[in-house]
Amino acid sequence: MRAFSALHPSVLLTYFLSVLLLTMFAENPMLRFCALLGGLLCAGLQPQKSGGRRTAGMTLLLLLAVALLNPLFVHEGVTVLFWIGDTPFTLEALVYGACLAVTLAAVILWCGIYNRAVSSEKWLFLFGKAAPRLTMTLYMALRFLPGLQRQLRAADRAQTALGMQAGADRKSRIRGKLRVLSSVLALSLENAMETAASMQARGYALPGRTHFALYRFSARDGVLLAAVLLLTAAVTGGMASGAAAYSFYPRVTAIALTPAAVCTYAAFLALTLLPAVLEVVERGKWKFCVSKI
Repeated sequence: MRAFSALHPSVLLTYFLSVLLLTMFAENPMLRFCALLGGLLCAGLQPQKSGGRRTAGMTLLLLLAVALLNPLFVHEGVTVLFWIGDTPFTLEALVYGACLAVTLAAVILWCGIYNRAVSSEKWLFLFGKAAPRLTMTLYMALRFLPGLQRQLRAADRAQTALGMQAGADRKSRIRGKLRVLSSVLALSLENAMETAASMQARGYALPGRTHFALYRFSARDGVLLAAVLLLTAAVTGGMASGAAAYSFYPRVTAIALTPAAVCTYAAFLALTLLPAVLEVVERGKWKFCVSKI
């Protein structure tokens, strides 16, 4: 997703906020499936090493589990499919569980895409001036867990290569793991203190300081930002007007297919497919340029 990640950070933040908020507050199954479809396509276009495809597969398993477990705990609805002892298994609970699973899967997918598209440098660029200390704290917190995992793996491989864990019993191996964890935590805290001292020495968060960034708001960013805002307004208007209204209890209602509802579905589908379309167009341009060489 290099083409989409190369957009201005403000455009990326606006886009992901729009998609995530609309996905979480959407009640209509069509809107939820549009969010899931867009997330799956974007995750599928991620490089194999980024883990996007593996996340998509795990998300689908989560979808199936939630859809089947919800009717076992929720027994509302008037359409009883069968009985498990004295517990009714209703169609409404099954449909609601399936839609809830779709929403959870879509949110997980889009959060993963956000983490890969919006780096910590972009986060600092967006909020470094407004709240520099809070932004730096969040930046260091977000870096802590991935950095800690890398250091733990490196320290564990080093001890294994030195033969310090070979032939040891379980208690000794646990002590070795705890020793590695203690040393890595101490190193991480020391690095955090050095980072704080370095930023203070550079004048970070002082009034009137300059801010250098490589991000420039281009005409392309403006066009895409306008498209995102227009599509978001169209979907929000359709949801607010009741054109895409849907109810699960006491009986599932039919999915609205009025012109206003169809326009709402189409606008949200276009919004969720925007990163995939940009990536496909960029790859097509690259292949065309390579073919001309």
